[in-house]
This record gives sequence, C-alpha cells and structure tokens, in this order.
Amino acid sequence: MRLWREKGKSMRIVIAIILAALTAIGIASIILGGGVFVPLVGAIVAGLAVTYTIFSLGTVGLGEVAALTRLGKPIANLPKGLYFAPWGLYRVQKELKTLFQDELPSDPENIYRGDDVAPAGKFPPIRQKFGPPNPLDTDLVNDPYNVEMVAEVVPVVAWRITDALVFFDVVGTVANCRKMMADKAIKPITEDLAGMTPAKALKMLNSLNQRVKNELVTETTGWGIELRDGYIKQFNFSHGLNTSVEGVSIAGQNAKAVGLTADGEQQRLLKTGLATKNSDGTITLVPDAKTKAQTDALKKLSKLKGTLVLGNASTVLDVNKPNKGEDE
Repeated sequence: MRLWREKGKSMRIVIAIILAALTAIGIASIILGGGVFVPLVGAIVAGLAVTYTIFSLGTVGLGEVAALTRLGKPIANLPKGLYFAPWGLYRVQKELKTLFQDELPSDPENIYRGDDVAPAGKFPPIRQKFGPPNPLDTDLVNDPYNVEMVAEVVPVVAWRITDALVFFDVVGTVANCRKMMADKAIKPITEDLAGMTPAKALKMLNSLNQRVKNELVTETTGWGIELRDGYIKQFNFSHGLNTSVEGVSIAGQNAKAVGLTADGEQQRLLKTGLATKNSDGTITLVPDAKTKAQTDALKKLSKLKGTLVLGNASTVLDVNKPNKGEDE
C-alpha cells in the first residue's frame, strides 16, 4: 500500500513537470516563434496545459477529510489545503470530519412502517420482539409494559471519520456506514431484549446502552472511524399500543375500585347485623323488621282461597282460585 501511494505521488509529480514544460514551451513559441503557425500552436499547447492544470487543482477545507483515488482505488489521505489530482487519472473523495449523530437505520422521516417493501430512499424500522415477564421481577408486576410484545427499537450512534483512506476503501460512503452499523447494532439488541419485557429493558437501559456501545466499538475497528457513543433511544411504542396499555391500566384501577367498594359494603352489612358470614366465607343477608313482616304476611297469603281486595278495592286478586273443572 505504501509503494502504491508513493507511485501515485511520483506520477503526479511527473505529470506536473510535463504540464509545466508544455506551458513553458507554449509561451516560448508565442514569444519567439516567427510567422503565424508556430505562435498559434504554442498558444494552443500552453492553453491546454494551463486548463488541464486548473481542472486538476482543488482544496481540502478545514472541516473535511479527503482521500486521493486512482482507478477507483483510494491510495492516499490528502491534508487540508491545495492539492493536485491530474484530471481523468485521479479523483478526490471528500467527507465532513465533523461528528455525525445518526438514528439507525435512518432519520425518522426516512422510516417506512408499511407492510410492503419500503420505497426507494426509505427504510423499515428495527422491530424487536420482547420476551415474557420474569416472575422474579416482583417490582414490575403492576407495570403495564411488563408484557411480551413487539416494539420499535432505535439505536443512536455518534461517530466521525478519522482516516479517509481506510474509510473510503473499507466502508465507501456515509450512507453505507450507517447501514453497516445498523446491522452490527442488531446483534446485542436482539440477544439482550429477547429475554426481557420493555418494562425491564427500560429499567436496565444504562447497562444495555453500554453493551451496544462496546459491541459497536469492537465491530467498527478498522473502518477508519471513531465511535464516540452508541445507545438505544427510548422505545417507540405505537399510539395504538399506548392507548391499549392505558386502557388496561384504567380498567385495572376501576376493577380495584369496584372490589374495594364491594369489600366495604360487605363489612358494613356484617357490622350492622344485616348480614351473617357463613363457614364457607359467603354471606347471607338478614332482612330488616319491615321486610321480614312483609315476607311473613306474603307467606300467610299463600294459604288463603277466595278474593283479595287491596287498598281502596281498585285492585282485586283471585287467590288460589281453582282451575275450571276442579273442585272449588
């Protein structure tokens, strides 16, 4: 690789010398040549040499990293400032050297959540299946997110290019680097989150983030980048799921309220003597005096036969009147 770089540098020097010589010859022909033909040829030669030189010059800015490529192969890093890359033979690839902070696999506006194939320029989200609740996690029993479910997981990375030559040779582009990091981030996410619920994952988020960062640092070694940070963004639960969880929580609270009300009413009935508790835990209501008198009266009425007049004789009932054909 070093020899390849040195050859590239030597070739550029040779080309620069040739261009300078052609320019000098052209200018000399214009000045010293007699007639019309020699000065004209000299002007053309000098003009072409100068034009080619101008097209081959460029600069690397303070906020950029750049690599010189020949026949598509990166061969050398270019420092900031002016460079000479003979046009048609060499090419310069540049990128920002500032810190990138990316959500993976892409920015939120580029995420496609449809069920079919994502359109060009769009990416499907990273959907993770969370595991069932652990009976030992007693502190999460009443957490509505302590359930098995599928939710979106968004890794976030902060990184910058440190070696343009290696970066363009190994990774190629910033977009491809993001895709590769997204693929690498899936491994620790899947391994860790598949064995816990979202509620437990949120509780352990700091340790999970450290695992994701360590994994990405290891996996991106040799990419020509420096990974400053890597972590999991707060889980992106769908609006429908949040509504459902909220509904379950409200229903649970209502059920508790109904249960507490029923328990309170039961205790009141027992304390006031309006109910008795049976040996099997059930209770039997004890009627008050008025209700008991009415019940006893109705029992006596069951033995009567004939006509019963209630109130002001507006209501007349036939009591135990035999059916037609029976003895009266």
